[in-house]
Amino acid sequence: MSYCLVALLLWWRLTGTDCFLSMWPIGPTMVTAFVGTNLTLGVLYSGVTAPVVTWQNGTLVLASWTIGQSNPPDINPTYRSVLSVDQTGSLVFQNIPVSYSGSYTAKMAKSGDPEASVDFTVSVYNFITDASVVAASQDVVEGGAPFTLSYSFMQGPVMTSTWYFKGSGLVNGSRYLITGKSLIINQPNRNDTGLYSVTLTNPFSNLNQSKNITVLYGPDKPVLEVSPTKTSFVPGETVTLSCRADGEPTPLVSWLFNGQELPSSNGILQLTHVHLSQSGVYKCVLINSRTNVLLTRNVTVNIEGLSRSAVVGIAAGVPCLILLLLLFASLIRLCYYCYKMKGCNQSAESDQTSAPADQLH
Repeated sequence: MSYCLVALLLWWRLTGTDCFLSMWPIGPTMVTAFVGTNLTLGVLYSGVTAPVVTWQNGTLVLASWTIGQSNPPDINPTYRSVLSVDQTGSLVFQNIPVSYSGSYTAKMAKSGDPEASVDFTVSVYNFITDASVVAASQDVVEGGAPFTLSYSFMQGPVMTSTWYFKGSGLVNGSRYLITGKSLIINQPNRNDTGLYSVTLTNPFSNLNQSKNITVLYGPDKPVLEVSPTKTSFVPGETVTLSCRADGEPTPLVSWLFNGQELPSSNGILQLTHVHLSQSGVYKCVLINSRTNVLLTRNVTVNIEGLSRSAVVGIAAGVPCLILLLLLFASLIRLCYYCYKMKGCNQSAESDQTSAPADQLH
């Protein structure tokens, strides 16, 4: 009985008597190719003779042919420069362009048999060139809106992309969102300043591009200093006021007194030979030139008492005053002495006048 079955199957094969249609791929169905090379999506079949093979890209019919017939395959005119069908019904690409990446389906049919099909995915790559990274906005401000970095390239395409910050790989999370060709940084702060880079790869090349990002911030809380350090000053002294604060860029500093701007350098205001009219409140104004954020702080300078020259004059005049007082005291004493001497002389003269009169008696 078994010999009869084998003989019957052999007779069906030799005489072309149809069985059921089956089809399978030759090699992988996920195919990677370099642009400009030749590629074949190979298929084999069994169970029937002269099936009709049809190749499609989605719903678009690319080619069809009844295998084994003398008539040439019917190729879609748009694709004839690249596509052809060989004697096995396989689809052949000549000098394949990148644009031919996509999904392909081979279908075989024979009247009276179920249709058979095989699906392929073709990815065509070129060397990645002319890649760049750009920021969506010019200024990134601490505490401001999220900022976005995006990459672009001239040719490829890119199979995978990996983002880095200061050499460390980034992954999706609360701070970073990687989507498509973009990296989004949420809640930017000054620690996000640095070098961002992206590595683009495909099976035939890889390329790295980077961009330096500076996050703007400040002015922070300013530091005010008064030199020399004391609560008040006297006229004639030199007083130095300094004001500084962290920020990016470094905040611009100016000083105001009674609403008028005073000449200063790098936040340092020097008041030389101060006088009483310079006593009062001095205002430090700090501004970020990129964000226009402004901050002010006040410091009070007290100028009171005698000037140094007055003190020196007084010190120099004390000896003179003492000398004058001594001279005045000496003069008074001399006058008193003279007065006493004059009184004595008058008394003596009176005595001499009265003596002769006594003698006459």
